[in-house]
Amino acid sequence: MIHDDVPAPLWRWIAQRWPAFGAAAVGLPIVLMSVLGSFYWPERTFPGFFIEGNGFVPTVDGVGWTGPAHDVPFHARVVAVDGRAMQTNREVYEYVARLPIATPVRYTLAKHGATFDRTVPTMRFTASDYWLTVGLFVAFGVLSIGAGVVVALLQPSTHAARAFLAQGFITGVFALTATALYHPDLWWLSSVHFIANAFFPAAFMHFGMVFPETRPLVAKHPLILVWPYAVSGALAAWMLVDFARPEPSQTAFYVTCGYTALGIAVLVGLVAYAYWENRTPTVRPRLHVVLPGLALGTALGLYGFLNISGAGGDFPINLIALAPPLFYLSVGYAIVRHDLFDIDALVKQAAVYGTLTLAVTATYAASLAALGMFLPADETRIASSFTVAFLVLVAVFFHPLRVGAQHLIDRTFYRSRLDYRRTVSALSADLTSLLDLEEILDRVGRTVGEGLQLQSMAAVLWTGTDPTLWRWDADRGCMTARAAPAFTAVQRVLARRPTHPWHPERAQPSEVHDYAARQELAHLAAALVVPLALGGKTIGAFVLGRRRSGRSFSGEDVELLTTLAAQSAVALQNAHSYRALQTLNDALESKVRHRTAELESSNAHLACAYEDLKTAQAQLLTTEKMASLGLVVAGVAHEINNPLSFIVGNVEPLHQTLLKVHALAADHQDPSLAREIDRLTKILNLMALGAERTATIVQDLRAFSRLGEAEARPTDLHEGIEVSLRLLRPRWADRITIHREYALRGPVTVIPGQINQAFMNLLANACDAIRGRGHLWIRTRNEGDSVVVTIRDDGTGIAADHVARIFDPFFTTKPVGQGTGLGLAITHGIVSHHGGRIRVSSRPGEGTEF
Repeated sequence: MIHDDVPAPLWRWIAQRWPAFGAAAVGLPIVLMSVLGSFYWPERTFPGFFIEGNGFVPTVDGVGWTGPAHDVPFHARVVAVDGRAMQTNREVYEYVARLPIATPVRYTLAKHGATFDRTVPTMRFTASDYWLTVGLFVAFGVLSIGAGVVVALLQPSTHAARAFLAQGFITGVFALTATALYHPDLWWLSSVHFIANAFFPAAFMHFGMVFPETRPLVAKHPLILVWPYAVSGALAAWMLVDFARPEPSQTAFYVTCGYTALGIAVLVGLVAYAYWENRTPTVRPRLHVVLPGLALGTALGLYGFLNISGAGGDFPINLIALAPPLFYLSVGYAIVRHDLFDIDALVKQAAVYGTLTLAVTATYAASLAALGMFLPADETRIASSFTVAFLVLVAVFFHPLRVGAQHLIDRTFYRSRLDYRRTVSALSADLTSLLDLEEILDRVGRTVGEGLQLQSMAAVLWTGTDPTLWRWDADRGCMTARAAPAFTAVQRVLARRPTHPWHPERAQPSEVHDYAARQELAHLAAALVVPLALGGKTIGAFVLGRRRSGRSFSGEDVELLTTLAAQSAVALQNAHSYRALQTLNDALESKVRHRTAELESSNAHLACAYEDLKTAQAQLLTTEKMASLGLVVAGVAHEINNPLSFIVGNVEPLHQTLLKVHALAADHQDPSLAREIDRLTKILNLMALGAERTATIVQDLRAFSRLGEAEARPTDLHEGIEVSLRLLRPRWADRITIHREYALRGPVTVIPGQINQAFMNLLANACDAIRGRGHLWIRTRNEGDSVVVTIRDDGTGIAADHVARIFDPFFTTKPVGQGTGLGLAITHGIVSHHGGRIRVSSRPGEGTEF
């Protein structure tokens, strides 16, 4: 890199850039031949597909081409046209060119050992066909070679720039010579295309291993870079041999396409890894744009080459040239904004001297022209004197002109220019009213970092118990806090000069404190340290990196920074005091909120306990009521059971007697008596049904009143549920879907008969609640030492004013004759007897859950 104001001798400048000039010298003839050769196609009648010099159909397609539309496969070989044997693509093109547009032509093709015919109409090669095929290849090739040459000219010394030249040149030659594959007059260039095709994946890998910085493994073992090229050399030789055979083969070409896809993947992967690793602070900002541009620019190529490597594929390879401009645009943006390839300073230097040269030349030419308008033509002596005077003026004003041009270029490159007075007044006004530490640092960082176009900006503060370090993040546009060392030596150095900026790069090794402070600031790349002093005490410092333009800080810059530092010190101290007061207020508010939360929690616990007490009281009342009712019901059941037993026991003998009387009436042929006996028999049957129903009610009453009978034993509740479902099957079969979610672990100690009766009652009620089709969910689970059984239906539900009464004996919502009102009362007693609880939730029209 050239840092002197005087340019190096021309021969040395050229010698440093011989790779770029060599690539341009080799690439220019290829560009000219490809551009001129591409004009062969527009407005020409052609087969509807391209044909290579050895008869193969390349993977190139245009919009509406008749060849692909009529199933002409890529990489098939044209053997004959309309029955005539063809050896070269020239013969095919000349034969088709003599035919009218849309003339059907029969092609005999061979691929993978099979021969077949395709009839394809001829068509005209239009301008859109040109720009989607040969024109696209030419533009892509010129762009690739041009980008590589320009970068190599501007930065001839870095590995990344030279690798970028290699990949740009080889990729460009590959694209340009692709047009020669199917051009009848340029087939001889195909060998160059095959070589470039084999070598450009190696160039991609090479570029990935040194961009944006050389990988440590490559720096330690440079011969690693040779291996990709060695593989490419072997593939190139294989392809040349395959295509030179009497019966050409595509195997080497397919392998090369697979290697190309690997090269693209390696490049993208290495660049992505470099972004993730971020070995130096400049890597990630430079790759913010380049990495997405690279991924988007190579995606089509990666897919296309993978597609072709599978023995031909069906993806038109010409389309891969659409995406790479995104990559080159991202590279250009990164060069301008983030000094990619380290050529930004060189670009600006060239722009400065180029601008001066143009300005001086234009001024001299305009002055001579104006002078010639007023002087006779033979006054050469006066013109010579003017030339001398002009050169003297240029020598006198060259430095001010160069400084002005430098400012102009800085503004052009970075779209900003620091207005010192406006910056100081605006920021000073803001600092007097700001009390937020982060906001103060953000405003100062933005003003200083972007206004002076610094490579880095940081602030070290000693206002708290421990030092804090804040660094300017240009991507996020704010200062971010980082872990900070003690900066003890820096604090000692600044304590000696609290109002004077310090240049760490000028520290003398003999000054122990200065040298130690410089070591502490090494990771910040400090070029200038401006102390933040308040009352003669240093409370912090602004640590500034170098300017992007490469110029040192001027006296005006230092004056501005000193003023800003004084204003910032006051604002930062105020912010620190305000933050301390705010911390005390927050602590007080936190204590108040904590005490309030404790009171609210206590009130909530009391309310919860009160609700539990009310629930327990209601449960106790219900249990006592059920126990009292049980005694009453047991007595009533006993009293009813005696006469009922008499009735039930005599129904059958009476029925037998009536049968005998009926037989006697029949023997005596007394129809009137027989009719009376039949009527009496029906009455007796009705009495029997009533007695049976009364017996059932009595049995339910006895079950309700005898909850303590029988012994508890380990029982499988799931089996009891299934038994109940089987008994109730006529009620739910073919209309209710049963959903079982059984999750109990092992048997449960209960009285099986009573628990089964509870299940029977609940399941029967659920089936009755579902009028048509519906669903019934049965869930079981363990909950600590308890067992939970949930039975839910999507039936009609229970009205809100009925929910509180459903466990009362003889309460029912069913029509008369369909329910006794004892089922849920018995169930409640069974559950309570087992030490459990039964809860119900219901919404009318949505269902009920027990």
